[in-house]
Amino acid sequence: MDKWIVALNQSLIKYFRNEMDNYRLFTVVGKLLTYLDQLTNWYVRLNRLRLKGDHGPEAQHTSLNILFDVLLSTTMMMSCFTPFICEYIYQNLKNGINPDHKDIYADSVHFLRTPDFQEDLLNEKIERQISRMQKVIETGRKVRDFKKVSMKFPLREVKLVNKDVEFQEDIRFLEQFILEELNVLKVTLEGNENGLVVYNTEPDHKALGQALGKAFNKEMKKQIESLTTEQCEAYMRDNKIELQGHEITAGQLKIRKEFNGATKALKEWGVESDGVESLVMLDVVEDEGLFNRGYAREIVKLVQTARKEKGLDIDDEIAIFVELADNQEGRLASIVRDNLEAMRANIRMRVYVHPAPKGVVTVWDGEYRFGNSAAKLTIVPDSVVLNEAAFALLLPDPKERESVRQLLNSYQVALLRDKVPLGGLLSLTLDNKRHQLKRGEHFYLEEKDLA
Repeated sequence: MDKWIVALNQSLIKYFRNEMDNYRLFTVVGKLLTYLDQLTNWYVRLNRLRLKGDHGPEAQHTSLNILFDVLLSTTMMMSCFTPFICEYIYQNLKNGINPDHKDIYADSVHFLRTPDFQEDLLNEKIERQISRMQKVIETGRKVRDFKKVSMKFPLREVKLVNKDVEFQEDIRFLEQFILEELNVLKVTLEGNENGLVVYNTEPDHKALGQALGKAFNKEMKKQIESLTTEQCEAYMRDNKIELQGHEITAGQLKIRKEFNGATKALKEWGVESDGVESLVMLDVVEDEGLFNRGYAREIVKLVQTARKEKGLDIDDEIAIFVELADNQEGRLASIVRDNLEAMRANIRMRVYVHPAPKGVVTVWDGEYRFGNSAAKLTIVPDSVVLNEAAFALLLPDPKERESVRQLLNSYQVALLRDKVPLGGLLSLTLDNKRHQLKRGEHFYLEEKDLA
């Protein structure tokens, strides 16, 4: 993606300079807006984890530098169309520019020259690959919309029908993005179009009328509309075909590749085509296990929303208790237990499938409902969780209990996990009095302690 956004930026600069040199101002704005859409809705969104540092500091540094570079050059190009907002953006970007770089450091963005493109950074191949990937993803989203299958629910398979080897290589190279963006488990490339695809052909009336004159008659139109699959493929490959003694060249025919009626009628597949090369089939058969993943994502979203409302940062040490009201059985219990590790990874906090202990400090509590079942969600500080009943039996004196509680809360949970195994004893000395607390009986450090 880094190579792509840089290549796309260099292509934009090249186009921008050529159009501005020829004073074709009206053609530039559309290209700039298209680039901004690609930058925000594709590069930034697909790289959000790298930009946040989840893939390591080196990857974060690289992606942030590339984002800075393309933002700067785009701001410089846009400054003549939107001067005030670009000036505001540049003054912020300037904080990261070395004053010695006079070509990009100035008192105002309007004092800078339009950037020059670098020929060695242009890359038509990567632009083509990403463009194909985007069309596949957009077509797949249309299938989900048409079949009313939410993006939160994973599907088993997406099948891409195209016998072009280059297309298949491009898609395989970017397969991971398709898996993530369409939320599917598998990408299958189907090179055999027989029995799946039909070609719909119609003439470009204006182009053929000018080229053939009176020869563009009803018989010619009828022959064009009845071209065979082999003829359509030959025309698309060679950019020409001979009909009734006349050569029909590129751009004079409109050919769309579509799924045939039998394929569209398949109940277990949702199909859609962009008319050119992205022919997408999605396995839309409901799978309870896969759909449970989608419901688990709803729980994660609820917790993330609560975290935002409470002003909790991603680095804050917190934990969540999930109390199941259906006695640990039923569909909701399966949703939580089968997707527990994924929930932990997304929420980035300890998750206990257990009622919150009495007396624990609560940061937030809420409820997730599924049908007639409900799960109570409680966010607490990620500290030592006490079994209040056992703790009170061990230390009947309330003042003594509170002193020991405060001492326990001063410990780092990660260190205690390493120091005290499950069933092991934690020895504390307070006011010359020794206390021994058993992990799994008097206090908990992780979910397995509650089993």
